[in-house]
Amino acid sequence: MTEQALNDARPAALKITLLAASTLTVMAGITVAPALPLMHDQFREVAGADLLTRLVLTVPSLFIAIAAPLAGVVVDRLGRRPILIAATVVYVVAGISGLFFESLTAILAGRALLGMAAGAIMTTAITLIGDYFSGEARERMMGLQAASMALGGVVYLAVGGLFADFGWRAPFAIYFAPLALLPLMVSAVPEPTGETPGAEGGGGGNARCPIARFRRVHRPSRDEKHDRLLHGSRSVAVFAA
Repeated sequence: MTEQALNDARPAALKITLLAASTLTVMAGITVAPALPLMHDQFREVAGADLLTRLVLTVPSLFIAIAAPLAGVVVDRLGRRPILIAATVVYVVAGISGLFFESLTAILAGRALLGMAAGAIMTTAITLIGDYFSGEARERMMGLQAASMALGGVVYLAVGGLFADFGWRAPFAIYFAPLALLPLMVSAVPEPTGETPGAEGGGGGNARCPIARFRRVHRPSRDEKHDRLLHGSRSVAVFAA
């Protein structure tokens, strides 16, 4: 099967899952922004409350930047799909921690963990797009990814504002939403094999063997690594904006 045919054959569920997962990077920080004034009022007696409440918004960005390069090494060693699923579970747990923690320090720790999980999700999603799509199809997916993240920023900010009407903790409940993606990640995102457009070799009997499949995961060329790094930087820029 030609590369174009493989690109066209990619199921819609795979594309939707990768695009939706990419928006979680934006969700990490912007969702709680409308609740910051209420949070500041809640913790106004805490020393340094002005700074600490602002850090609730910015700490995830810092840890996304730290975790994303490390995640790139891990996904090549352990596989894309396991990291995507595990990082999403951690993302949910860290995200909803603000519903239960009573101190700003604990909330900030949860936000740091959230940023690390978001960095891993972002890196894995970009890598999977590179694995499963090639040529113009890959460019289209990367364009859709950037658009999805921009749209997600608008939606998550608006929804966060609605939830903030119910109290400063309420926007943290939005982090339950990625649980809906887990079934799709399990069923619609197979680990890349030699049959992917960018992967080396073709499918064969060994494709069912986890070890053989791991060894045949696509090893990107220098140009592909540059493209992914550039797109990752653009993704972080969209998130920071």
